[in-house]
Amino acid sequence: MAPRALMFTYRFPPCVQAPTAAARAEGLARYLPDFGWDPVVVAPARTSEICGCVGCQQPEDRQSRPYELVRLPLRVRPGVALARRLARLRTTGPATGFETQMTGTLSAAASLVEVKNDWVRASTYAGREIADSNGVEVTWTTSRPLASALTGRRLQRSSGLPWVAELRDLVSVVRSRDPLATAATRVHNAALRPALRRASAVVTVTPELAEADGRWLGREIDVVRSGFDPELWPDLVPAPRNDRFTLVYAGRFLPGYREPDPALAALARLAEQLPEWREWLHFRYYGPAGARFRQAAEHHGVSDLVSDGGFVSGPAYTQALRVADVLVLLTNLAGESGIPGGKLYDYLAARRPVTAGPPRDGFVDRVLQDVGAGTTATTEQELCTQLAAWFEEWRATGSVAYRGDRSRLAKYSVRHSAQQLAAVLDRVAET
Repeated sequence: MAPRALMFTYRFPPCVQAPTAAARAEGLARYLPDFGWDPVVVAPARTSEICGCVGCQQPEDRQSRPYELVRLPLRVRPGVALARRLARLRTTGPATGFETQMTGTLSAAASLVEVKNDWVRASTYAGREIADSNGVEVTWTTSRPLASALTGRRLQRSSGLPWVAELRDLVSVVRSRDPLATAATRVHNAALRPALRRASAVVTVTPELAEADGRWLGREIDVVRSGFDPELWPDLVPAPRNDRFTLVYAGRFLPGYREPDPALAALARLAEQLPEWREWLHFRYYGPAGARFRQAAEHHGVSDLVSDGGFVSGPAYTQALRVADVLVLLTNLAGESGIPGGKLYDYLAARRPVTAGPPRDGFVDRVLQDVGAGTTATTEQELCTQLAAWFEEWRATGSVAYRGDRSRLAKYSVRHSAQQLAAVLDRVAET
């Protein structure tokens, strides 16, 4: 009988509030049985009080899974619930100055709470019951929220179970435009550091994050990369034939950190460089921040060259990537390496040419070079020059050829990620 792994994840499909995190957790659970582990996944019940995203409003997919899924009903914290009630009262009738001030204060305080419900309490209680009756040999928690680490630590203390803590995001550095939120997050992360130091193993998604957070924790961190789901990406991909040279970016923007401006500035340079071909250029965005994309396009004088496809998921998402002549990957404006975002792996799976940056992300550059899937740029002019070369190819042949090595893609799949995680689970279970 395969050993059981108890996996705690706050985001899980069909949630699209954090689709990359949800897909990673589900993919790891789905492929772990291929490497000798029997997963039990614990995730929140899908209610509007916990998450009101479009995905969580859809019916649960009841298809056969190679893992057990336990959904936990959660309760909103009293202070958060009070702030929400006051906000509703404020919108349905006149408010006094005191009510307005109190509502603003409570809302601001509630926004600083990482988990606005009893997820840690409920998951710890459920974990003890499952562990006692199911022969669990190891637990795994993932962030965000980072507070999930408390569940792993409490079970480690009470049940003696080895615990693998996944960070996934950088926790040693906090970046926010809100000084109060930055201070609160730093205090919160520092409070969880002693627990993370006692984990049987800590994992994250890139070597750069492992090095940075490893210094912060004073311990070694394993790397379990993210990856694309091979079941969603069939092998045979005909080159698209678009009426215009089409760039595609899919994902979110982070104010002051990951913005569309460098790519749009490069597009503006290209349009200026090739004025007679301007109408043949097209940059399409897919995601929840269409207004921000259109605003930036207008600022750079290319509003006539862009379009907004909105948020898409499932087959519509994979098709959106596969019909691109070139996929644009936005790196972070801070120039930090090892923070590529989950879209990098979907871009690889789409088997279309990829351009990343500016600025350059060393991790992304290594991956693209390894597969031969595209290029990275350090400046807007470099990006413009690469786009111009691809445009000339498109103008001459009607498409841009994909030149990546398909045989090297497998190691960037979530199945390979599950193999990496299984090796960590094997190690901690034996100690």
